[in-house]
Amino acid sequence: MVWGGGQPGLVQLGEGGDLHLFTLIRRERVRQRVLVKAGLLQFDCADPAVDHVHKLAVLAEKFGEVARALRKWDGDNLREELIQVAAVAVAWLESCESQPTTSASKQ
Repeated sequence: MVWGGGQPGLVQLGEGGDLHLFTLIRRERVRQRVLVKAGLLQFDCADPAVDHVHKLAVLAEKFGEVARALRKWDGDNLREELIQVAAVAVAWLESCESQPTTSASKQ
């Protein structure tokens, strides 16, 4: 993946299926929202009302599942767990983006 044009946030997608990976992560984010609405997950990491410690715990749990899949060398499960890690990180970032920045965070 190449950052394009010197513009922040602009990504030039390569030919290696980058867009497909982003689609998988987006699908996982949708799945997470559905699970929260169905009451199968307590919260969505995109919720700014959820504290960072709880979000870190979710990310750590997902990272642990990546380690488990790697230890067992379950390639299919490893891929799925990595997508979930990315989706949780994106959700957490979404919550940060929805909160106003403070002057201390701008320095």
